[in-house]
Amino acid sequence: MRIRSLLAAAAILIVLGPLPPRALRFPVADHTLVATATAIPNHAAQRRIGRLEVLEAWRLTSPHSGFGGWSALALTAPRRFLLVSDSGWTARFALGATGTVEALRIEPLPRTRGITKSRRDVESVAIAPNGDVVAGFENTNKLRRYDAALTRVLGAAKPTAMADWPGNAGPEAMTRLADGRWLVIAEGPRSGKGRSHAVVFDRVPSDPAAHETRFDYDSEGKGAVTDVATLRDGRVVIVHRRFRLPFGFTSTIAIADPRRISTQHDWSSETIGVIDRAPLSDNFEGIAIDPDPACGCVWVISDDNQSSWQSTILLKLRLPPLKPAGESQAQKRRR
Repeated sequence: MRIRSLLAAAAILIVLGPLPPRALRFPVADHTLVATATAIPNHAAQRRIGRLEVLEAWRLTSPHSGFGGWSALALTAPRRFLLVSDSGWTARFALGATGTVEALRIEPLPRTRGITKSRRDVESVAIAPNGDVVAGFENTNKLRRYDAALTRVLGAAKPTAMADWPGNAGPEAMTRLADGRWLVIAEGPRSGKGRSHAVVFDRVPSDPAAHETRFDYDSEGKGAVTDVATLRDGRVVIVHRRFRLPFGFTSTIAIADPRRISTQHDWSSETIGVIDRAPLSDNFEGIAIDPDPACGCVWVISDDNQSSWQSTILLKLRLPPLKPAGESQAQKRRR
């Protein structure tokens, strides 16, 4: 999602409009294959964000004109990252404990070059058990499945349950649930208040034969949904984003229980942390679970919108000890 940095009409165009050329960080194409990670000083007041503990904070930079605008995040192995942008670019790299960026690859997704940005606007990714990558495309409300090497398109679908989702608020968040189902959530109202459309698939959602169950998620004022990831206990962690004047973002991280999804009432979540202070606050749009089960951590990435006044920030956050997941309403009714 491109963001205009003009003072006039900032409250609206900062979210909806494209950047003017002079605000773009890459006015000229550059394919230099290098990236750096610079540690963000961790002040005492920012070592905790609500119930979250900040373990690592990095600012990622690269001269490559395809680097940035990251709207989705996945980990393919410990400290090995896959980033996907709203322009159809990918970045894969390993991040050392001291910030070294290794094995860097920056490439476009297959079949995304030579088409308009609106048709290659990826907002969500999730990894299948065999390593295949499923991506959600905003505007077209399409889901594509790629091989693990990101060289081939293996399948695609335009689910019926997503057909009426707004063009610029489509499949913003996606994850494979612990029971093998897949969850996709629309971005929802940009005001951050109200309901977001959502759907659960009984199998990988790029399969046209997947069964769909549609419902609504109520962010309860936390902001527009930007991503979701599945915790080991079966619950999910959801990132929300709200724009605040003059030029800032508030990101709310919350926990929700998929067992409480129902077509009869709105699904909701519990806030565990709010990122709203510099230098850590930005437009966070991606979240992934750290593969180390002993850590209990998530990583979040910000979308800099390829602008000169935002940053690509990568945070490692330790989750609080979570209470055992309670019974779902459906389970209670069956007792």
